[in-house]
Amino acid sequence: MMRSRDHAKLLEDAIAYTMARYEPNRHHVICVLATGRKLYRASHLDTSGGLDVCAEPIALSNAISEGDEDFVSLISVAWDGNDDTEPWVITPCGNCRQILSEYAPNLRVIIDGDTLETATIAELLPYPYSK
Repeated sequence: MMRSRDHAKLLEDAIAYTMARYEPNRHHVICVLATGRKLYRASHLDTSGGLDVCAEPIALSNAISEGDEDFVSLISVAWDGNDDTEPWVITPCGNCRQILSEYAPNLRVIIDGDTLETATIAELLPYPYSK
C-alpha cells in the first residue's frame, strides 16, 4: 500500500503534468495511475461531437497494454487553465468507476487533495453493474 508521502508525490506529479499538458477545450482532466512498477499518465480527450474519453480508462488501458496490472493508486485532477488557480483533485465519473471496478477492483483512489484521503473503488461504487 502507498504511504501518504507517496500520495503527495502522486499529487505533485499530476499537477505538474496537468499544467504542462493543458490545452484549452481539450484536456481539462488528467489522471495518473500508479502500479507496482511505474506511473501511467493520461489526458481526457474532449471532442466537439460529444465523444469524449475520460483520462482514467486511457491510463488503465496503457498499463494493461504493457502487461502491468499491479494497480496501486490513482489520482485525477482538473484544471480550468486559469493561472490564478491550481489543479484540484476530482473523483472518477460513474462510467470510469464501473470500468475501474471491473479491471482494478483493489485500486485506491485519492479523493481529497488536502488530506490525501483515499477510497476503494467499492466505496466509490458500492453497487456496480454486473451481467
